[in-house]
Amino acid sequence: ELVCESSCIDPYDGNRHPSGSKWNTDHCMRCDCLGGEMECCHRYSGIAIGPVGCKAVVNPETCRYELYRINNPSEPCF
Repeated sequence: ELVCESSCIDPYDGNRHPSGSKWNTDHCMRCDCLGGEMECCHRYSGIAIGPVGCKAVVNPETCRYELYRINNPSEPCF
């Protein structure tokens, strides 16, 4: 009996992952490969709502929301 192992290609970095594997991407995504089908979801969670005058931005290194002032995006809201 011939059995072909399925795999998934990560659309974010082009790497091939075997069926049954799970991995985190550099784009804050958590992906699973099962039977050649891939499913990904965001690794960050929580509420992206801050005080008036602030906006939530995902930090790509920590995969967490950070709040910054709308009128000065380099200044964090505390």
